[in-house]
Amino acid sequence: SPRVLRYLCSQSPVLSTPPMKKLIIVLGAHRSGTSLCAAALECLGAQLGLDSHYRNEENEKGFFENPDIVQFNDRLLSFLGGSWDNPLFYGPTALAQADLEPWRDEAVALFESIYADFSVAAVKDPRMCQLLGFWIPVFEASGYGRENLFFVHIFRNPVEVALSQRRRAIDNPAYYEIGNNIMEGAALWLSMTAQSLIQSKGLNNYFISYHELIEAPERVIEGLSAFLRLEPDRRRVKSFCEDFVDKSLHRTVC
Repeated sequence: SPRVLRYLCSQSPVLSTPPMKKLIIVLGAHRSGTSLCAAALECLGAQLGLDSHYRNEENEKGFFENPDIVQFNDRLLSFLGGSWDNPLFYGPTALAQADLEPWRDEAVALFESIYADFSVAAVKDPRMCQLLGFWIPVFEASGYGRENLFFVHIFRNPVEVALSQRRRAIDNPAYYEIGNNIMEGAALWLSMTAQSLIQSKGLNNYFISYHELIEAPERVIEGLSAFLRLEPDRRRVKSFCEDFVDKSLHRTVC
């Protein structure tokens, strides 16, 4: 009877729905401000899967990228005949022509070993711009539906990017084979930006300006938190905006 049914329902335990896990992918060419963007996401509560933040004179605040993910991406790029600094390499075509099943299995295991315990995670490596078509199925196999994937693109003036890349090449010529010519840096920016836009078409995309993140971090953080549907810790946001963001590190300005 309806009365019995109501009684049974009242005695049944309420099964709570686990919170939706979210994964945020930072997209942007090298020297575009991806590290600062990742730091902003961390202040919003996203976990980067890092024990510590590697930093050097190029990124005094830190790179905010997982070295195991970077090393995997470098190996995969080499397997595909590309590299992080090759503006002529086009990831989507190379990925479509390769047998990637063993690589996907390894990537799923690697990703889950780093990020499985986080309810809100973020991944930052500019190489994702070239390899996003490979990684999206990996994220899905790790339990993230496309509605739980958020892509944050950060853009910087390409002339500033090229000048910054040239400074790196001059300071460390043994490592940087490309960038002495400003046109090379601009070509790399164009290649990686185009690939990130093409491979993320139709997904949950959000776009921010590096210049605005430097000049008005509070406004950018507010927009990011609304897009990601996150309720930030105001103290962490205040610390990021007032103590972490350093306008003096924006050396190359056009």
